Order: sequence, then C-alpha cells, then structure tokens
Amino acid sequence: MIQGNLKKHHKVKEKVVKEVLWTNQGKGVLNHIVPKEDKNLQTKKLEAEVGNLKVQNADYSQIVQELSDKLKKYENKYGTVFTKGSSNKTE
Repeated sequence: MIQGNLKKHHKVKEKVVKEVLWTNQGKGVLNHIVPKEDKNLQTKKLEAEVGNLKVQNADYSQIVQELSDKLKKYENKYGTVFTKGSSNKTE
C-alpha cells in the first residue's frame, strides 16, 4: 500500500515539475532541475525566436515607413487627411 502511494506521489511530482518547466520556459525558473543540454537547446530556440522577431520588426518598420511616405505625398497633393479631433466627428 505504501509503495503504491509512493509511486503515485512520484508520478504526480514528475507531472508537476514538467508542467512548471513548460510554463516557465525561458524564464530561469527551476534552473537547477533542467539538465545543461536542455538549457542549451532552450537557449538556442529562444535566440532563434528573437532573431525571427527582429526580422518581423524590421519588416513592419519598413511597411510603416513606406505608408508614412505615401501619406505625406498624398497630403502634399490633396491636403491634410487627418486632423486633430477628426475621429470624434460623425459627419
């Protein structure tokens, strides 16, 4: 009976540790439990994700810049498009 409860306890403990590690991935929580190889793999994955986010950020920054330039050209040709408080008007 005691051995059965002990095995059950260990399985629950393993499950909790895995869930905590999964939820806190990359946050430095419970670093003493994660093997060094797993830390290196996590670090590489996070570095790759950061690289992808930097590329996305650069893409979106370029899009914003292009749209801003187009808006300036439009405003130079046709006048101001957006004025302060114009979003409050219902006309």
